[in-house]
Amino acid sequence: AAMAAPAAAPGPFLEIASEPCEPPPEVLRLLPAFFEIQQRNLAKMRQALARADCNTLRIMGHGLRGAALTYGMPGMAACGTDIERAAAAGETGDMGGLLDRLEKEMRLRAAVHLPGQGATHAGTT
Repeated sequence: AAMAAPAAAPGPFLEIASEPCEPPPEVLRLLPAFFEIQQRNLAKMRQALARADCNTLRIMGHGLRGAALTYGMPGMAACGTDIERAAAAGETGDMGGLLDRLEKEMRLRAAVHLPGQGATHAGTT
């Protein structure tokens, strides 16, 4: 029997669902830690931007994308993709705006997923 041709390798960025979804039950209990970690990572990305450290921004954007998709947060994942792409291209001019967009999206998601404590986990304390 002839072997089928291998499937074409996907591009480096896959399409992200546009609507937030409920995180899988097994990760719901991890949401407070997720938001705390992402808030710390946002601060690290702002520090990296101040140093024009595109490699750190690229790596952190990629990690954000994966983590956000795990938790069903496509808006945050899209921010991660945009941060990764801009950093990979060495484009830091709009990075502050991307980080601001990420912070806003984190606050929105925390308000939905952690009612009554979202502001604490999204850096507004």
